[in-house]
Amino acid sequence: MLEVINLSFKNIVKNVSFKISEGTITGIIGKNGSGKTTLLKCLSGFLKYSGEIYIDGKNLRNLSVKDRTSVINYLPQEFPATELTPFDILKIESELKNIPEKRVKLILEKYSLVKFKYQPFYTLSGGEKVRVFLARIELINPSIILLDEPSAFLDIETTYTLKKFISIMKKTKKTVLVVSNDLNFILNISDELIGIKEGKIFIYNHNIESFIKLIYNVPAKIEKVNEKLIVF
Repeated sequence: MLEVINLSFKNIVKNVSFKISEGTITGIIGKNGSGKTTLLKCLSGFLKYSGEIYIDGKNLRNLSVKDRTSVINYLPQEFPATELTPFDILKIESELKNIPEKRVKLILEKYSLVKFKYQPFYTLSGGEKVRVFLARIELINPSIILLDEPSAFLDIETTYTLKKFISIMKKTKKTVLVVSNDLNFILNISDELIGIKEGKIFIYNHNIESFIKLIYNVPAKIEKVNEKLIVF
């Protein structure tokens, strides 16, 4: 379980509290600049926040960097411009966490990374970079996964890989938080929905159209087409 108590960061995230159960896919929506990415960076331990974050009863502040990345891992919206290759990135993690190299090879194959496994990360396409980070997360096998705008500008192949990844994480009882401005994507993968508006949290528990209007200040019409929710 992830429990957040009175979390604040500067004037961006304001006294936020919520709980998310194990095995839940939680979508996080809000206008640009509302605090979505800042919230994920606080949850990952990248920012010095006030308040408390508990993961399965353990205070995030008390975890070492190694232990923290083993229980909570983050796919950023913007990727580092590193010369490390996909193989390097996975190999480093495997050595830090005593994961057999055979597992690295299997993950490279699973995420279709073999053909460019020795190519510098900064030269990869956006979709390829997403696949590298998804592969890294699966290799580390954390209990909580944070995805920041993972579906932005993806090709069909990587979008399919992303949806499959989220589905597998749910089946294996991982807790996943997904930030996205793609409402058609987020509404169809999420078990629960959180809205952020001016740094404050709103939990969805009523009419979805009213909730979207509350968060974005614009009307929305939601219809179900072929078992999927579509936003108009």
